[in-house]
Formats: sequence, C-alpha cells, structure tokens
Amino acid sequence: MGWWGCKVVLDVTIDVFTAPLENATFVGSVSLAVEMFSKLFVFLTILVLSHSAINAASAEEMYVIVDRVEPAAGRLMEISLGEKIVSIERGEFRDCLVPKMEHTKSVLGAIYYIAANEPICKKTSTSKKFEPQYINYNYGASSSMMPVTFRQKKDGTYHLCVRAFGIAGTCAKDLTEDEVLKGPYFVHSNGVSQKAIEFRGLSGDSLQFAYIESSDAWKTENISREFSWELAQGSVVTYRDFRFEVLEVNNTSLSYKLLSEKGTDQRRSQPTPPDSASSDEPADSIESRLRKLQSLYQMNLITEEEYSKKKQELLEQL
Repeated sequence: MGWWGCKVVLDVTIDVFTAPLENATFVGSVSLAVEMFSKLFVFLTILVLSHSAINAASAEEMYVIVDRVEPAAGRLMEISLGEKIVSIERGEFRDCLVPKMEHTKSVLGAIYYIAANEPICKKTSTSKKFEPQYINYNYGASSSMMPVTFRQKKDGTYHLCVRAFGIAGTCAKDLTEDEVLKGPYFVHSNGVSQKAIEFRGLSGDSLQFAYIESSDAWKTENISREFSWELAQGSVVTYRDFRFEVLEVNNTSLSYKLLSEKGTDQRRSQPTPPDSASSDEPADSIESRLRKLQSLYQMNLITEEEYSKKKQELLEQL
C-alpha cells in the first residue's frame, strides 16, 4: 500500500470518527478502517522483525572460529587427480575484499603492493578498515600493512587504493565490480593445522591418496603422507578423521560421497600392512619399529607430537 492509499484510509477514518453516526454505513466504515489499520500494523511489525532476525543470524555467523568441513556430508562429488577429496579447516568468516588482480607501484621511493587472491579484511565485527595480512607498503628499511579502500567512481568504475598516513598512496583504477570480490570470506587461522586428503590416482586395484597438513592456508604442506586403499577392502575409505564412499574411479578422476564429518564417533582406518616388510626382518629393528610407530599414528593412538618425537628418537639410532 503506497502513501496515497494510506492517506485515503486516514482521511476516511478521521471523517468517520468526527462525523455523527447517523446510520450503519458509518459504523461499517469505522470497522473497515480499524480492520485495515490493524492488518497494516501487523504486516509492518512482521516485516521489521523478520528483517532484524535475518541480520542477526548473518552477524552471528561472522567472526566466530569454526572447523569447516568441505564438502558437506552426503553431497555427491567428482574431482580430478591431485584435488582435495575432503578438508577440515579452522578459521572464521570475515568481511573482506579479495582482488583478482595484482597491483604494484612505486611513488616517491615508497613501494605499494596489492596481492592477487589474498583477502583484505576487517579484523573484527566493529572494524572500519580493510587491512591485509601481508606487507603492502615499503619505504627504505620500514614496512607496514596499510589499510585498503574500494570505492565506486562517478563513471561507474572502481578504485582499489592502498592508503598511507590518511591519503591514497596508489590505486588500481578503472576496475569492474567483478575484479574485486566483496563480502563474507573464510580466513584460515594462523598457525593452526588444516587437514585434507588428496586423490593421487589408481594403481591396479589400489586407490592412491595423500594425507596432508598445512598451517598457512595451503601455501606449503607441513606434512604429506601417502597411503593406499585396496578396492577389495570395500568402497568406504576411512582414514583418521575422514570417511567417504567411492562411487566411481579411474586413473584421473574420482566420484565419491562424504559419509561423516570430523567427530569422536567416526570409525578409524585400519592401516594396510606394509608391502616392503620382510618376513625375516628382526621384530626389534629400527625399520620395523618405525613402521609400527606409523601404524599407531595412523590409527590415532598417538598424537602428532608423540609421533614426531618418537620418530626422531628412532632415526637418531640409525
């Protein structure tokens, strides 16, 4: 109902209440007007409350540390050789700018830099500035992480600018809106291990995988451990915190479904006996003890720290 419609109802109501109630027609008009105002009030109240609830729900999802599992359990997926089958990543959603392009410029001896595909975010829910997680300003021996702005100009294009000491030091100009993603973006927690399993191919009847860990948003791999799964063991692969069902596989692609996410109730993988173990190898040899140690770690019976410490102790005995 527009303003004109509200004015008509308002005028009718005023006239009805001020005029003498000479017949039932006026009484009916009063009832109709009251009913219309009641419905309008209820509608506006629901609209306002619904809008507030939506905003509140969105705000609650931001700036909260979570363990994100991808893909979601039950979702059918198809990937290629070398891609991640499943990952567990710790971090939070922040309000960010993510440029798709790189920009570097030297101004009066100062070097300004904008990295491609690196988030520039508001650090907290109350922050006003977008700040990078990398150094974007260098001048002589000094370096800093300067705030960045993203604004639309009168001609419809956008400028992405590094601001130094309150002024725009340099700008990537004449950008389209699509060249810089803006909105909620998942930012990995620094120094926390992100875990994943990669598909490494098919060798005969043996599926080849790699368990990897990274603490810098997958830029480098801190741990990379290859393992195999025989198709004769069944189509459900279990390893550490992961469990997924293989639907179809060949040398270059894998179709699968994640069955469950990280949790204490998950079934643990049973490691495949090492093919290279020799029957006449002494049970207490360093090589044998290393294999046993790795099996204990793969079954989650010892922690990463315990595994690394014991492994180092054994290697020092060689």
